[in-house]
Amino acid sequence: MKKFLSLFASLCLALIMVVSLVGCGNGEEESSGNDVDLEQNNSENEDDSKDDSSGKLLGSGKMFASVQAYIDAQQDQIDAAIKQNMGSGMSMEVKADGDALVYRYVYDEAVEVTDYVIDTFDSNLDTYKPQFEAILEEMEKLVDGDDPEVRILYENPDGSLVYSCSFTKDGVKTTPGEVVKGGADSPDGGKMFATVQEYLDAQKDQIDAAVKQIEGSGMSMEITADGDTLIYRYVYDVEVPIGDETTASFEASLDLYESQFGSVLDEMERLIDVKEPAVKVSYENQDGSVVYTHTFTK
Repeated sequence: MKKFLSLFASLCLALIMVVSLVGCGNGEEESSGNDVDLEQNNSENEDDSKDDSSGKLLGSGKMFASVQAYIDAQQDQIDAAIKQNMGSGMSMEVKADGDALVYRYVYDEAVEVTDYVIDTFDSNLDTYKPQFEAILEEMEKLVDGDDPEVRILYENPDGSLVYSCSFTKDGVKTTPGEVVKGGADSPDGGKMFATVQEYLDAQKDQIDAAVKQIEGSGMSMEITADGDTLIYRYVYDVEVPIGDETTASFEASLDLYESQFGSVLDEMERLIDVKEPAVKVSYENQDGSVVYTHTFTK
């Protein structure tokens, strides 16, 4: 049976992997990947990431002679990210192709390329676009190359293309795989799932992998359904103070949340037979006290 392709599962997992690699550029042993300081990156890596291990900048002023050298300098972190991705329903490879940094994702089970699948990727491009653009910006600063590129490939086990996109200084170019008309994964007028719970059940393996990936981050994650609402519940390992200052910090990042969770809401509207879909995000302490919560609706 063809595996259902979901933004919620595959794209969010891909985004986690992207953030992991961007964080690697900071030269820190452990990085959350959420705060990428490219200028700090330059100074911190100057001592241990270099052309031919010399520790010095190149004549061009860049730190790496090639994309491959850029990858080699953070291979341990990349390997850790790939290991984390195991069991997610896809494998991951990060490699160089000339001036291009390539993220290659291969599904464990074949995904039927339908108009709906392509539309799903296209409509959610803005969700992960900032992360890949940040990597491209870092490459332009650190890598000695004429035409830096970040290329993302989604492929089936037989090597056939599902979807790809390429980020360059000239913009973004997308390339879909060969579409199978009337494929099983393409909703024909109706909705694919009767309830939010069915939507979650259809991608349990990917959700379990996402939950596992967040282990050791300082919080645990649970994803559940409550009627027409999809709930992301995060519980901190160490108590976080509740108050105006904490709330203000969350509110300041609300635009980022709206982009990511708004895309999940869009998918729910397309796929689930519900009148008022909602995505609720809740951050809590171990005792159940709510640090911050927000509900996204149409």
